Amino acid sequence: MKNWFIILLLIFFSSCRSKNSSSLKKTSDTLSVEFSEYMFKNGPFRLHKQILIKQFTKDSTSYSYYDSLGTTLLRSYSLITDNDQIEINTNYPTSDYGNRLGLVYEENTIDTLQLLKYQILNPPLDGDGAIVICPEYGIVGQYSYTWGISNILTKWGEQEVPSQLVGILNSDKFISTTKLPK
Repeated sequence: MKNWFIILLLIFFSSCRSKNSSSLKKTSDTLSVEFSEYMFKNGPFRLHKQILIKQFTKDSTSYSYYDSLGTTLLRSYSLITDNDQIEINTNYPTSDYGNRLGLVYEENTIDTLQLLKYQILNPPLDGDGAIVICPEYGIVGQYSYTWGISNILTKWGEQEVPSQLVGILNSDKFISTTKLPK
């Protein structure tokens, strides 16, 4: 009798473990991404390879970007959906940007792909800029207005980003300062 009880417990716990592990697979993705760096809208002059870990919860999606070896966290963002509003939380481990990003522009583009442009609020003298996030892909563009540098997502996993989207992200409405809403 005691052996049957132990066997039943083992079966129960092993089935619980497999259910938990399958739900974990559904809540996060890890993939390689590439950003092409442009200076003043000229052709790309440098390529940045990074590892993206995208995690899902009930009301938010987090994007954590690591160096190409996956050892150093470069930056992370969380998009929080609340009553059809999207809010961003940021984490720059090596700077003081913190939560100082404000939504200034939203556009639905290719195949209703949503692009959200956030600018740095009250930036330091040479630290102005913006990021563009797509809830599906994470960061698709990052800009420094003072230095004229743009980092545009060009590869997501094994897929090339459509050249039409790269062109949109390299347009003036994204690479230039946008007036912040009041």
